[in-house]
Amino acid sequence: MDIYCVIANFVAISNMYSMTLINEHYIDIMKNRLSFILLMLFAVQSMMAQLTSLGLVEESELGSQWNSIRKGSLVYVPKFSFIDDNLYAATPTGLYRSKYTSLGEWEKLPFTDELVIDFDVHGDTLIALSRESLFISTDNGKTFKTIPKTDMVGESTKPFTGLAVLPSDARVIYVTNESCLAISYDCGLQWTLAEDVHLRKIYHNPLVENSLVGFSRDLSDNCHYHYSTDGGYQWSDCKHIYEQLGNISEIYDAAFHPTKVGRIIASGLSRYSISDDSGATWTHLAEPKHYQPIIFTTDVEYDKRNPDIVYATDLTSNSTKTLCIFRSTDGGYTWETFYKIDNPNGHALSISIKDNLLAIYSYAKGIYLLDVDEVASISPVTSDAALIPYYDLQGRPVAAPTRGVYIKDGRKVIFK
Repeated sequence: MDIYCVIANFVAISNMYSMTLINEHYIDIMKNRLSFILLMLFAVQSMMAQLTSLGLVEESELGSQWNSIRKGSLVYVPKFSFIDDNLYAATPTGLYRSKYTSLGEWEKLPFTDELVIDFDVHGDTLIALSRESLFISTDNGKTFKTIPKTDMVGESTKPFTGLAVLPSDARVIYVTNESCLAISYDCGLQWTLAEDVHLRKIYHNPLVENSLVGFSRDLSDNCHYHYSTDGGYQWSDCKHIYEQLGNISEIYDAAFHPTKVGRIIASGLSRYSISDDSGATWTHLAEPKHYQPIIFTTDVEYDKRNPDIVYATDLTSNSTKTLCIFRSTDGGYTWETFYKIDNPNGHALSISIKDNLLAIYSYAKGIYLLDVDEVASISPVTSDAALIPYYDLQGRPVAAPTRGVYIKDGRKVIFK
């Protein structure tokens, strides 16, 4: 599409409304119209950045299997991550990896054909989790040993939901299945159960030794935040968080700042939460600026080149044919739509970034790659005024004002 045609079209659209502002406020209208044109131009150009398919379509396809994979209320979010020089992808048919130098050429790791819940890689030690078993390799995935659930948590009937490994010692493994937390200090030979710990997700802070965070959900669908400072033996429950926020139902991911000790972003249904003390206290962002309160983010990732930039998936539209990525440029406090495209690729469930390449795990159409520097090469020109809606005299927001008197930013505006 010719960019100048785009500009001409948006100018023509904006001229459909003949606006007269009382006295000196006419200049503000012109500024807002120009901001609108530039915003739309940025959106069109950003969409020109192409998604590159990395394949793995049939292996990672979730759409037709979604109901069986979810296990009731548990939404399955596939683990997906650049680790060292490989991209790893958990799928319903096993664990795959692709070298960074030849992305799209996938190797299936030989341990299982089962749905992979989570995994962790430390050098030649690779640990993967299915619903019923743990798989451990110490030779970079060539061979695996299998540890069944009964050896770890006894006769518990609940499936596994989370895995964490001590960053400084891959022999220390944490596995949770909502009813209990199992810990091994010898690479899976023996297991200890932490008392009265019921977590759905568990994460180890890579910058703080023996510091973990976890998330759970009670029978009333209240979300609980937990943290441990002694390697997972004792946990504190941040009750003030969920009591203040009320009925919020899930945390889907946590991202740790690559250099700032203690900084964590937790994302999920209806909010982002930020901690600066390894999970002891949280700042809750229930309604990111300019968005509806019901957001649905399943993955969040820091850009290690500039940790003030954070990327997140957006399933807000609940459309399986809209792929949308959020971005924050202030460390996760405010968010904007960074990339959005309506196509059959399916929405983004998981993401991972290495250098300028954002890998995207789609709901139904495999793995994609996006050059974030290409998308960000044209910066939007905005003003706060451009983002403030018009209101009628009854105080109701109006997206496209027609003839009449409206209020914008505390001022009267007349449309003729």
